[in-house]
Amino acid sequence: MPSRPSSALLLLLLAAPARAGLQTGIAVRESVVSVGSPRLKGPGLPAKAYWISTTHVRPTAAYVAGQWSVDTAVELRLGWNSSGIEGAGASQSAGGPFSRGTTLERLDMTLDPARDADFETRLRVERLKAARSFEHCDIELGRQPVSLGTSRFVGVLDVLAPFPPGDLDATYKPGIDALRLRAPLGDEGEAELIAAAADPWREGAVIARLRRKLGSVDGELVAGKFRRRVFGGLGWEGDLGPLAVWGEAAAFERRLEKESVRSGSRSAALAGVVGADWRVRKNTTLGAGYYRSDFGARRARDLASVALDAPFQEGWAFLGAREYALVTFHAEPHALVRLDVSQLTSLVDGSNLWQPRVTVSAHDNADVSLYAWLAAGKRPDGMIPRSEFGSRADGVGFYGRLFL
Repeated sequence: MPSRPSSALLLLLLAAPARAGLQTGIAVRESVVSVGSPRLKGPGLPAKAYWISTTHVRPTAAYVAGQWSVDTAVELRLGWNSSGIEGAGASQSAGGPFSRGTTLERLDMTLDPARDADFETRLRVERLKAARSFEHCDIELGRQPVSLGTSRFVGVLDVLAPFPPGDLDATYKPGIDALRLRAPLGDEGEAELIAAAADPWREGAVIARLRRKLGSVDGELVAGKFRRRVFGGLGWEGDLGPLAVWGEAAAFERRLEKESVRSGSRSAALAGVVGADWRVRKNTTLGAGYYRSDFGARRARDLASVALDAPFQEGWAFLGAREYALVTFHAEPHALVRLDVSQLTSLVDGSNLWQPRVTVSAHDNADVSLYAWLAAGKRPDGMIPRSEFGSRADGVGFYGRLFL
């Protein structure tokens, strides 16, 4: 439970009246999901299909005075699931085949007023940042969103507050407790130092990042340490003739006391994703990509043990196999309608995960989506998976956003 000062801060932010120079707003997101009967059977798992409902209400406020600015946001989440099993899905970002990653935070600014097997409420400070602009650099301190990398559907560099593949709520980055120093680097570049705090301190991060545009390609270099693990990598995104190319590659120090070595060396694990998008015609894009990680399993029988390794327990890795192929499709058949379809194929066990989504703009400040995830592959043998996606339940859901 948070300390009394944290609780008082939550109440103060919620009750703060709007005044001159203060810009305020509210975002409301609603997700209702039906999850099919789980294919893995065992203790602690739902015995049949169940429903998840999650409501997010996020009031925001921003104040600017000269070179200073302050941004705040508090999020109230109401979650319910019909399975009667705590943690069966109500805590996910918007409902989907993957649980959301964990974030780094030093200050406990979260309240859980009520929580049981099928219902939970949570009040959390998502933004509490002060910023100051100087002639040659900008400084930002406090809880704020931090994103690393340039790739799209699947990434390897975004380790501080990552999104799982295909997260519907990816426009709402969780805030982490961080200090950021940014300075321009030439006409089209930027250098940045990020220090993220955690509890305990040694689980935090110190990362340097350089971003620069080279021709038509935006490049990014990152290096540093997070969760007591040294890492470094690069990302790129730009145009190459008729193609939009993107990708990331990284090397991570091994923590042998917390993970098994399934491929690669014992000192470092490599991970990368490359992809390209081709505009087939106006408002229609077809994409393809390839993902590989030394943290993943080379054999289907190792999938169960992968989930116990540090990258997955710490919430910055999501895909359990070593290699995947990725196909995406995007179209806008109408000015108010968007269609997205993605497919992940495990090249280790041949299983597939499809994620179709139709989004309709209901108003300038509102949209709604109907979506699903459909899994295919070898079914599990009791509690033992024989393929990654063949062990996952299917689901269908509704997601809506309203900005006030």
